[in-house]
Amino acid sequence: MLNNFLNVCALHIQKAYRGHKFRKNYLPSIKAERKAEERFRAFIRAWKVRKVMQTKEIFTMGQYIKDLTRVQEYFLYIEKCDNLMLLKQLKKDRRKAI
Repeated sequence: MLNNFLNVCALHIQKAYRGHKFRKNYLPSIKAERKAEERFRAFIRAWKVRKVMQTKEIFTMGQYIKDLTRVQEYFLYIEKCDNLMLLKQLKKDRRKAI
């Protein structure tokens, strides 16, 4: 009975040591491989985004959005002024734009 108990204890010690050895030696390399894969995927995603952004439709859409923001900034600037003629013209321009 004591012999069986010693055998079971020895097996548990060996199992724990082998697990420790595996974690110490192999897991860092697995983590490094995963990091490399993540970097590669990020590179591919960024490349795809750049390719899409270079298309003519996206470029013109970006220019259109920039133009709209400039117009909105202009309208806000005019609203801050106290000039009544500019405010009347602004209201007319907004109706045409909509």
